[in-house]
Amino acid sequence: MNAGRSGPNPERRLDVTPLLDRIGTSFITRNDRITRNLWTTGYQANVLGVYPGTIHRWKRDGIPLRHADAAAIRIGLHPLDIWPEFHADINCTTTTTTTTTEASQ
Repeated sequence: MNAGRSGPNPERRLDVTPLLDRIGTSFITRNDRITRNLWTTGYQANVLGVYPGTIHRWKRDGIPLRHADAAAIRIGLHPLDIWPEFHADINCTTTTTTTTTEASQ
C-alpha cells in the first residue's frame, strides 16, 4: 500500500489490519450470536505508543515499514509473524571492505 505517496522512492507500506487484529479482540455474545468486538482506536494507539490520529492515518495509507517493525516488537511479535511479506521487497546488499596491507621492508 503506497496510497497518497509519490515520487521516485515512495516509502513501502503494509496493511495495518493484521497488526490491529493482534493487539486485541474480544468476543461478546448478544442474542445468542457471537460478535467480534475490536478494541477502540484509542486503546490500540495506547498499546502502540502513538496518537489515535496515527492509527487513522495507518488505516488509510498503510503503516510504513520502519513503524511496522517497531509496532510488532512493541506487542511482543516479530514483524514476519504479522506480515509474511515483510521482507519481500527489501534489497539485501552486503558491502565488503577490503584492507590493503603493505609488506614491511
